[in-house]
Amino acid sequence: MHYSDKDLLISVFWHNRFLTGSEYVDWLGGFLKTLQETDACFSKLWMINELKYVPILSDFSDLGEVVAASQPKDWAFKSPDSDTKKFTMSSRPMSSFYNTLTTTLDSDPSGCGILVSAGTPLTFSSNKSIIKISDGLVSPVVAKAIFKVSLAYCRADFGFSGRGNVRQLVGQRQARKPVGWLTYLDEPQAAKYLPVDPDIQTEQFNSGVIIQSGEAPCMPEDLAAVDKLKQIVAALEPHGVLTNNLIKTVPKRVSSGS
Repeated sequence: MHYSDKDLLISVFWHNRFLTGSEYVDWLGGFLKTLQETDACFSKLWMINELKYVPILSDFSDLGEVVAASQPKDWAFKSPDSDTKKFTMSSRPMSSFYNTLTTTLDSDPSGCGILVSAGTPLTFSSNKSIIKISDGLVSPVVAKAIFKVSLAYCRADFGFSGRGNVRQLVGQRQARKPVGWLTYLDEPQAAKYLPVDPDIQTEQFNSGVIIQSGEAPCMPEDLAAVDKLKQIVAALEPHGVLTNNLIKTVPKRVSSGS
């Protein structure tokens, strides 16, 4: 598929869940099946391995083989029973298990892209799933359903859905939980900080709250909708609910001469 700033992003993030190679393959297979059960746009899947598209069988019986072939070859993993740094089913990642999938080939201008990064042992990094959906491919109702099943399956700490070019206009500070058309925060009290506005709806979900701004994701030219997202950020920011406290900062290196 061809990516665009108009694509709808569905992103969820979570922390402190470590995985072995076999656990990651099982987790990824379950996630992909859940997406397929949510909408037909995920019915066909290819793994992107460097510049090659590798089809995944419909029963996922080849998923372990495809995942193994698409991981870095010689530096990214450690195994309890050997000195190999290659991916094995018992290995753990030095950084994370990482895969990119697509529902269409380059010849098709529309479709979905799926990026997953999971199993990280790093306290200053998130696990994440980022789904990019071509503009107009799914309805807002289906997009919200994909968002909710992603949150539930990944047991996410926070997440958002919106267009990439709109997120840039909202102008949030770095290292903040992103706010979009749909925002999930694992802090249910966040709802009480929001302005009273018929276009801003909240729904208790999992252990947190989903905040929805408008019936559908807005475009950059919809200045009133973009301004409403800025109002949500301004209302939540003073209460600390947009601060990602789960990520510890990378320790600064001290030079030998200091």
